[in-house]
Amino acid sequence: MSVKFRTTEATILPILEEAVQAVPRKTFDLLAPAPQLDSAYSPRKDSDWHLSSKSPQIYDGGALRQGEEVNIWRRNYIGLVVQYASVGMVVGTLPGTIYPFLFNYLNMEGTQVMSATVLLNMPWSLKVFFGMLTDCVPIWGYRRRPFMVLGWTLCFTMLVAMTCMDAGAPYYPDDKYATMDPHDLTPEMIATFNESAHHVGGKFVFMMMIAAIGYVAADVAADAMMVEVAQREPEATRGYTQTTIYMVRTAFIMISNILTGFAFNGKEYGGDFNFSLSFPQLMLVLSIYCFPVIPISWYFIQEDVHPGIIFRYYLAELWHLVQMRPMYQVIAYKFLAGIFENFSVTCFDPMQAYWAKVTPLNEKMMTIVGNGVFAITLYFTGKYGLQWN
Repeated sequence: MSVKFRTTEATILPILEEAVQAVPRKTFDLLAPAPQLDSAYSPRKDSDWHLSSKSPQIYDGGALRQGEEVNIWRRNYIGLVVQYASVGMVVGTLPGTIYPFLFNYLNMEGTQVMSATVLLNMPWSLKVFFGMLTDCVPIWGYRRRPFMVLGWTLCFTMLVAMTCMDAGAPYYPDDKYATMDPHDLTPEMIATFNESAHHVGGKFVFMMMIAAIGYVAADVAADAMMVEVAQREPEATRGYTQTTIYMVRTAFIMISNILTGFAFNGKEYGGDFNFSLSFPQLMLVLSIYCFPVIPISWYFIQEDVHPGIIFRYYLAELWHLVQMRPMYQVIAYKFLAGIFENFSVTCFDPMQAYWAKVTPLNEKMMTIVGNGVFAITLYFTGKYGLQWN
């Protein structure tokens, strides 16, 4: 049955899930006809389009969604906090190995190292597609938990695979060769270099990228669940959920940088310690950390059964949402900020290694301090600043 909407000045498509409860005839009937919309309609063309969408429906205590306020530290939602702790741990560790392991240990070129950085960050650009998938395609009636389980299973599998791989010998058998002038290197010295080290890095980069796809998919499902939980907060405590979970995530990013900074500060990694972990050993630590997250994602997060959303209707509604000024302004800001905040040069790692003599611990120090300050700021904001203007 198709539904026809009249697009007058006082009507606009409601926000995604609060819209018409269109239930597919079959579990995966995602190609069913969407409600027909006036093709000429745009929320920006009608002068009073905002009247019906200025404020959402308000429930008890000023909550934006029906349901009791959720305590995320209780058993039925503590798994949501674990999601962000795990994402923080992995997202801080895997990219953190690029400089000490790929550049210093394997002596990969600056262009290769920069490409590895891009590949590890690329899955974050797919969040919108993961979001569409988790919104529209429930698995066994659930839209969030299955994707968390699948995401962490994929990430854990890649971590175990890297644990079982051999990182090989470092490119320089003696760390002093890395800082010597090329003209001072004798043929005998050059003959001892491990020329096959460059080829090892590509396999690890690929597997880290697949692991990143896994934890990004889990992160997207956790974000969707977080929004549902946060909207059930009364006005007096609104914002506590967001500040708490991002405080946890930031704190674990800081912890992961401490781990990487000390574990990979051996001389073969460009550091000055006499001890260090190997790359497979660090992956073993991450594997042990991530394995419990898989059952926790299923048994310690409460989720209601949902029939899913017809995909064509979802896209039509999303298009109208994107045309709203508050939405496209935020999108434009995030897009432009991402461009201007992330300029980098391919010679960045060679410069900090050969010119500035930066050790892996030095490289991590400002990240540790910055994330520590950010975590403390989030804590005090959630505790004292929820009612600030």
